[in-house]
Amino acid sequence: MNILFVNVTDAPSGAATVLLKSIQACVDKHKYYLCVPYSRRSPDKRFSTQVKEIQCPIVTVPVLSAFSVEAKWILICKFFLFPISIIKLYWFVKKHKIDVIYTNTATFFLSVVLAKITGIKHFWHFHEHPYFFNRENGLGQKELQSVKNNINSPNNTTIFLSAKQKTLWEESLGVKIQNYKIVYNPLPFTQFVSKTFTSDVKFGFMGGFDTRKNYLFLLSVFEKLHPNYPNTTLLLQGAGNQAVIDATYAQTTLQQPELQVALFSPQTEQFYKQIEVFIIPSIDDPWPLVVLEAITCGCAVICTQNSGYMEVFTDGKDVLFIDPQNPDSLYKAMEKCMDVTFRENLAKNAQQTLKEFQQKYDFSKAINDVIDNCKN
Repeated sequence: MNILFVNVTDAPSGAATVLLKSIQACVDKHKYYLCVPYSRRSPDKRFSTQVKEIQCPIVTVPVLSAFSVEAKWILICKFFLFPISIIKLYWFVKKHKIDVIYTNTATFFLSVVLAKITGIKHFWHFHEHPYFFNRENGLGQKELQSVKNNINSPNNTTIFLSAKQKTLWEESLGVKIQNYKIVYNPLPFTQFVSKTFTSDVKFGFMGGFDTRKNYLFLLSVFEKLHPNYPNTTLLLQGAGNQAVIDATYAQTTLQQPELQVALFSPQTEQFYKQIEVFIIPSIDDPWPLVVLEAITCGCAVICTQNSGYMEVFTDGKDVLFIDPQNPDSLYKAMEKCMDVTFRENLAKNAQQTLKEFQQKYDFSKAINDVIDNCKN
């Protein structure tokens, strides 16, 4: 079986990490012939480099994408370059006798349209909530309508990260999604580390500095919390030019070292060693991999209730779930973590639950079962 795996960009991301796991799962079981298109303008080539390290035949196809250029060129990409890319991929599919197209994001319509034109079986792996479609990301109602028009195509199977994510999409689109599978994301780390907790509470956030990650929400709550609990610190680690703005905020609004801002580093374990409580208050993270990283590294976790983790962990026992639009919800969760015994138990319970989940859930088997079903 020949599969065309489609990724939006050549830069690394949580979704790209899962795609690599998906590719590896197929290689290990079936020795599939794999094709990975990506944007030719991607500034970071780490994804294609990692793909080439997988010992199987790989063909990389540069694809013109609206997501790879500046905003002022998006309309040109949509109405001129999009058809060119469709034609290019159409002939690629015919030449290599592709049986399955696997799209690794809800936002990439090029391969969705290609699958519809060719009638090839299509798997649409959603890593986003519908909240992701907003002006900041260059997406809006037209793009949501495109999702609605294609999600129940006869040849399409949508892969969701959780039942929660599926429900939110159905509510947003106003349709019942007919053909779908739920596949939880794989664990990023397999080595569990214990942590020694102290009387000083070290909170941490890691992610992109953008509004959907809700980092300003976290900053505002911490600003209220810190005067009442001066033994607290907050470390932000992320990527993007916004880091400069946040560093200025840290220097002018709060005194160092109460608030620290650092640029993202691939050595994520070092970040988790510096903190005791990891906070992810995102509005639209259906299954943030950083939560699993934090738990395996021994941290207590405060997580958005919009994630699928509510299907795995118990609120107040393993993880503290908060409403990402309610400051009081986050404040109370951080306040609970002032108790060293509480946050220590929270971290230990989360690790135990994650170990049990790991024993009964096999991502490689789950993704292969989904793809194998297309032969029936």
